[in-house]
Amino acid sequence: MTTIGVPNSSSIAAAATAHHQKTTLEILLNLQKSLDEFRSKVLEMEEEMQTVKIENNILKQKIHELTSTKPPSSSPSRRGLFGYGADEF
Repeated sequence: MTTIGVPNSSSIAAAATAHHQKTTLEILLNLQKSLDEFRSKVLEMEEEMQTVKIENNILKQKIHELTSTKPPSSSPSRRGLFGYGADEF
């Protein structure tokens, strides 16, 4: 409510209270918005982490396959650079 004339203590107090409430509400709304953005980012990070875990498991399995395979008995057991034996250079 706007009144014309000299402001008195009650109108000043009412205006200060209204301003304080408006400022508090704006702060709360900004906090809520920030919290929502943070939650969204956390969900994105969790999804990315799950993807990384899956990729790591695939890589571990592939490394295990590559390092645990034994060469056939017909080929020499020790191979050098690029699969060539010492006598093949």
